[in-house]
Amino acid sequence: MSRKAKRIYKAGVVGVLVVGLVAAGVVVWQVYLRPATAGQAGGEGGGEKEAVDALICEQARELLGRLRLTDSALAGMGVGPSTSSGQAPSTGSGQAEEAFEAAAGWVEANLDTWSARRAAVRAARRAVHAAQGKLRGTAEDEQVLSTLPSLKAALATANASEAELVAGAIPAIEAKLTAGQRAAWATIRSAPKEAGPYALAPGLTAAQLQKVHMAKWKKARQQLIAKTASDRSAAAAAYSQAMADALTGTQKSALAVAAENTRANLSAVIAARQKVLPRPPADDPGVMVEEPLPEP
Repeated sequence: MSRKAKRIYKAGVVGVLVVGLVAAGVVVWQVYLRPATAGQAGGEGGGEKEAVDALICEQARELLGRLRLTDSALAGMGVGPSTSSGQAPSTGSGQAEEAFEAAAGWVEANLDTWSARRAAVRAARRAVHAAQGKLRGTAEDEQVLSTLPSLKAALATANASEAELVAGAIPAIEAKLTAGQRAAWATIRSAPKEAGPYALAPGLTAAQLQKVHMAKWKKARQQLIAKTASDRSAAAAAYSQAMADALTGTQKSALAVAAENTRANLSAVIAARQKVLPRPPADDPGVMVEEPLPEP
């Protein structure tokens, strides 16, 4: 065989090997590595299912926040690993898990609608901000100002529509609660948004909450400047009196019950959330609670 023929033969062999390797790589990618797209399975559970599940978990956590169902709120309501009768719910997963599963189920059934309504809110908000950004303190502002009322009305309508949809999740979650827990949740939803751990005090008003915060601020200030044990005792006594004046007996009793419920149920609620609505460990705050429990 001539040198030229040998070169041609070697080039042909190399070409066949390269084509074979590329074809093998494509097969491996298609079968084992390529992420699944909508309607296609990826691995045993399907790559798309994993992506959707992650999104549902994320949106369910957002839903619970919107409905003011933090871990501490659920625990304070008395939601735990069993119902008030002491028996596990029908699914055997625990009442806390059932509540989280109900939130995830609602999100899965309404995800597209919720996404569309939130997109409408964002679009309406951008329109308002864009119009406001055009104001320059000149004669041309009159035209911009004339459009703002309708833009703000459209934003209010979009917000109301989205809030109405979110409120539709309440019955699904309430179905997993006892009558007493449903009443406690209604108390939380009706409390001022900045109520924090005091939201379980029935009938709490903004004026009462202001007194509570003022009492806590004064106590912290007095203890900071206290020089003796007597000064610290006086600060504690003044705080107790201020709290007694700020809250009714019924409200204080309800908060005491909530504190006891939280101590009994919080760890179970946290474990249930981490099981049903997991998130990457680095992103998990451990507990969905904004403030410590109120002092007795």
